[in-house]
Amino acid sequence: MVVSLNKPNNSISKLLGVQISCELTNVTNLSPSCDDFRWYLKEKTPIQDSRGDANLVIRCKFCKRVSNADIIPGSILPYSLDDSGHFKTIAKFDCRGLEFTEFSPRCGWSASSVNSDAVFDDISLTDEVKQYSAINIIFSSNTNENDPNYLL
Repeated sequence: MVVSLNKPNNSISKLLGVQISCELTNVTNLSPSCDDFRWYLKEKTPIQDSRGDANLVIRCKFCKRVSNADIIPGSILPYSLDDSGHFKTIAKFDCRGLEFTEFSPRCGWSASSVNSDAVFDDISLTDEVKQYSAINIIFSSNTNENDPNYLL
């Protein structure tokens, strides 16, 4: 999986995209299984105050700075069989005052069978269980707007 980071100029807002590359076999539409999916992300130290609603809000008890992250509406996309072997952005986050550095896929994923109408729920993508896909994990910082992985 790739975590791409775009740092807009003169702004504390950062767009972060979670990209995955999988080799799917007999399944398609790998995606979070529910609307309240738990994203396992590591973040860096808060750097600036922020206001408004967010999916994640952190307040430093020493300096009182507030940091938050919000899932960009409509940005969560399934990874299909056609995407197999290629990196695809499956979610985008608007981060203010923090930066995610790692993503762990873990559990709570779903996928559809390509041979029937069966849907597999609560798929675990941990290191021990890889019966649905093979996952490559890479973390990178991407600020090159000519790169196809650039988020804006």
